[in-house]
Amino acid sequence: MFVMTVDPDKPIFIRSLNDGALHRQIVHEVHHCRRMAGPGYGYTLGEALVSEGLAGQFVHHLLGTEPEVWERAVTPEALQAALPGAEELAAMSYDHSAWFFGTGSRPHWCG
Repeated sequence: MFVMTVDPDKPIFIRSLNDGALHRQIVHEVHHCRRMAGPGYGYTLGEALVSEGLAGQFVHHLLGTEPEVWERAVTPEALQAALPGAEELAAMSYDHSAWFFGTGSRPHWCG
């Protein structure tokens, strides 16, 4: 199960219907739901990186779409500079918002 809140009064809502973004986001979340029936999302940064990457590939496989903006937002050079070490990948506590939403020192959408 997942919960998604939409605001039909926002202009981006209609745009997301027209360009397929809402459909792609739902498919992405469905993949997370399916993983919860098996290995789960994960608890470490490494597991979260795998889960998010697999959900993106699931969308591409089912819908034949291009990578989302967050899947190509960071240059290969910036990704190389931000690579986590093995200890950081395995840590049970990591800052999900910093890795995936850019609230820390890493580039936005680095994860």
